[in-house]
Amino acid sequence: MYIDRLNLKNYRNYQQLEISFDDKINVIIGENAQGKTNLMEAIYLLAFTKSHRTSREKELIKWDEEFAKIEGRITKRNQNFPLEIIISTKGKKAKLNRIEQKRLSDYIGSLNVVMFAPEDLTLVKGAPQIRRRFIDMELGQIQPRYI
Repeated sequence: MYIDRLNLKNYRNYQQLEISFDDKINVIIGENAQGKTNLMEAIYLLAFTKSHRTSREKELIKWDEEFAKIEGRITKRNQNFPLEIIISTKGKKAKLNRIEQKRLSDYIGSLNVVMFAPEDLTLVKGAPQIRRRFIDMELGQIQPRYI
């Protein structure tokens, strides 16, 4: 499974971004404050329907805009299908294969990701409940009922 295309609209510092990925290895390089972490966060959000950096979804919407939209095209077992997350002041919508999911738990697991960020050092140094939450999130991708 891999993500081969990502489109962002009004997401954090991105007014519009369309990017394609290789099915092997991709390296993201840029100066400080250019949006590399925002790009990684968007992929995480596409997988989990939430940010790993903030619980305030309004922060994900570009300043003075009404909504943010993250779209990705996933290749899984030689089949392509689209994923979409729309965040607005009215709430969040998740679409799998262009069909809006009534429950976010039905959506999670469509794209499997593992992310390790500097703040994740608490996995090693922190309390056991932090490690359990990490494992719970990973297991939830494999078996959505686990969530």
